[in-house]
Amino acid sequence: MLKNKYVFIYLLLSAATIWSQEIQFTSSGEAVFGSEKEIETGDISVSAKIRGTPSAYETYDIYAPFDGRIDEVRSELFDLVYPQTTMARAVTKDMAALLDTANTSDPESKKQILKRWKGAFDYYDIKPQDPGIVVNVYVKPKDYVSEGDKLFTVAKRMQIIAINTEPIYSQLSTMMKAKMASVKDDGIKVDLYLKSFVPLKDKPFFYRLWMDIEELKDRIKIGETFEGTIFVGESKNAKLADRKDILIKDGKRYMLMEIKPGLISADKVEILSPTKSFLPAAQKEEKTLTPPAPSEIKKIQSAEKNEQVKSLNKNEPAPKKVLKKKPQTKKPTPAKKTEKSEEKSNEPQ
Repeated sequence: MLKNKYVFIYLLLSAATIWSQEIQFTSSGEAVFGSEKEIETGDISVSAKIRGTPSAYETYDIYAPFDGRIDEVRSELFDLVYPQTTMARAVTKDMAALLDTANTSDPESKKQILKRWKGAFDYYDIKPQDPGIVVNVYVKPKDYVSEGDKLFTVAKRMQIIAINTEPIYSQLSTMMKAKMASVKDDGIKVDLYLKSFVPLKDKPFFYRLWMDIEELKDRIKIGETFEGTIFVGESKNAKLADRKDILIKDGKRYMLMEIKPGLISADKVEILSPTKSFLPAAQKEEKTLTPPAPSEIKKIQSAEKNEQVKSLNKNEPAPKKVLKKKPQTKKPTPAKKTEKSEEKSNEPQ
């Protein structure tokens, strides 16, 4: 039988009855407890391994400023670019024709042609409006383009959509920090913060995590696998107990702690203060939690990658490679009416 100095202390609010589901009973109806324990004082740090793939958002497109030709393409897929970066160089159609003539001439003639026309024509540098990662390139050198044709897509922000591969028992919150690195190239490392999260269906303590990359870096590739750690939190000189000794009911946590009683009546006990001693309940063995299977993670990553490609290519016209003038077909000139034809047309039918 329980001593009267033990009562339930609910860690968050007032206590509720949890005996029927959380504590084992003997055949005679007595509650079963382990040996008395004490709350410890120490440090605790919580983190978990995560795995995911980069995705782009807040993208913008760069368009051709005029009809002409892209003579050089300097920026490649997944390059980090800035407003001062020359991503490509364009020329007008007239200058393109002049350059082609010069290139087919002998070296001396080419030199004379370029010298004669120097200052009359010039290259136009294609530059981004904001820093970002190049996530799509629609042209290659010597492609002819029309004004308004799409040349590049740049992502101003990147995120990694991840899944924790170790259970997280603590409550998650946004802005938690993480560090990840590319599996293919561990030299590509990023710092992230948690933007959003949702629990995985039928996988308690596992989540889908949207992690924003704090600082964009070169060669962060969409769809490649990154691995790392999310840091949930830490406490120094904290009061600690084994997690298996905590009783759970409807998502709330309880402990059966020893208290210092004051006055005691037939139906009430004055509680002066709790102590460090508590009785752990003899609970059933906890189920082993398993992370999502590799095939499940791959399926989620593949779905995210496909959604990303769809969003980037949505309503995207096929890039124009070469502009060719269509031959104009002349409309046949109507035959001139002669006097005989006029008379014939005036004859009664």
